[in-house]
Amino acid sequence: MARQSRGSPPTTDDKVKQAMVGLASKRWNSVYAAAKGVGMSAKTLTRRLNGGKSRVEAREEQQKLTKAEEKVLVKWITHLTATGHPARHAFIRDMASKNFVTTSIVTSLIRAASMERDITVFN
Repeated sequence: MARQSRGSPPTTDDKVKQAMVGLASKRWNSVYAAAKGVGMSAKTLTRRLNGGKSRVEAREEQQKLTKAEEKVLVKWITHLTATGHPARHAFIRDMASKNFVTTSIVTSLIRAASMERDITVFN
């Protein structure tokens, strides 16, 4: 019999949120105690509490697409596939590199989302 999965371990963002809640509720008296309580580095927690970005957020400017644009592109690809027109890799790469994602797809998906409540653009 296969072992049941315990789910994915908490991410650093989850740990930071948990530490912030614990600090606000006076569960922990110091940042060091909160960091050790949630199982993360005190230096990382201090930096994040002072407004520091995560690695993903810090490198987002270096990416070709933002997180929101990636999500829109994924929804568009999923929609194409669901309607029986799977997009080829070269076509997707071409659309992403030409900033097609930010102009026409985002505009059309936002317009569709405002007309239909079933479509959520940035979830």
